[in-house]
Amino acid sequence: MKEDKSQRTALQNASQSIEIMKLLLEAFAEDKYEKKIEYVMKEDKDKKTVLHYAADNEYEAVKAVNLLLSTFNKDENQKLIEFVMKEDEDKKTALHISSTLGDIETIKLLLNYFPEHENKKKIEYVMKEREDKKNALRLAAEHGNETFVIEIIKILASVFGKDDKKELIEFVMSNLNDRDETALHFYSEKGGLEMIQLLFSPFTQDENKKLIEFVMKKTNIGNTSLHLAISSTNPVALETALETVELLLSVFGNNENEELIEFVMEKNEEEETALNLAAASTVQRSEEITTLLSRKVTNANNEIILSSLRQITNTSQTGQQFFYYRHKEKNLWSLFGRINVSNTILQFLVTITEDEFVNKSLKIEKNKLKKI
Repeated sequence: MKEDKSQRTALQNASQSIEIMKLLLEAFAEDKYEKKIEYVMKEDKDKKTVLHYAADNEYEAVKAVNLLLSTFNKDENQKLIEFVMKEDEDKKTALHISSTLGDIETIKLLLNYFPEHENKKKIEYVMKEREDKKNALRLAAEHGNETFVIEIIKILASVFGKDDKKELIEFVMSNLNDRDETALHFYSEKGGLEMIQLLFSPFTQDENKKLIEFVMKKTNIGNTSLHLAISSTNPVALETALETVELLLSVFGNNENEELIEFVMEKNEEEETALNLAAASTVQRSEEITTLLSRKVTNANNEIILSSLRQITNTSQTGQQFFYYRHKEKNLWSLFGRINVSNTILQFLVTITEDEFVNKSLKIEKNKLKKI
């Protein structure tokens, strides 16, 4: 088990040659199994094992990794998992290396060596971060080849079972880089509709609030996925911008009108809203996007007002009720009127904005409400 100046063994130095690796491992007699495992698990001065080097094998990573992992006996699961999960001094695992390279087959191989009863360990492995806080998902997303990335993310997501929904959502929502970008930001800017749908898939109806939180996440300069989808100059994104915007808005249900308005009207560091960007854009279908966003905001505003009015008409058939309307930005409640609701059906033509509604309400005398 001689080592060089970097404390590397001959096996570590031979990681680019399958034949030499085989010869070195076959040199151990059957009764020297423990010594062989110790040799395979040896770390160099950078805490790298031969598995780190094998995963980085340019041409034969799958064969090299399989050779090393198959060295362990079937009853040596704990040692095998320890070996697979080993980190170097930068907290980098073999999975991180394979994800960076977009090596789908090696990723599958590394994950397949975890037995079913060790799934929690496998999830821990997939969610591990390097020293720079990058996990396998983030490294895969940086690879650039979208076909490979989609496949890798599907493989990584498949690790999570029905009882691991919380961890899966945490994994999907994690930041990809120091700019606080998530995979959703990344693919909204690239026009990756299939990828966005894949990212949304773990969220059931019960997790819709979490999905909205994910969609509304901002980068470190205040951009949401909507800002990025509309302002992107990526050729694919330009073609699919309207579909991307529709997909992002589709997560907001009938009871999330305030969140929808906030999402569309959110300002980035440049004081730009998604609606501003769409209106100022000259790219293909920008007029349709502007119309869509304006209609969504108007409808949501109207629904908020109507919902408040319905609360009045749905109260007791006799007696009087005060109606207060909350002005969101100014954080005040204005008295709209005291209304006799006995046998009354209120009709209100809602064609005004929130600010106009509040301004009009302040002019109405407390005990009067004009019935339209």
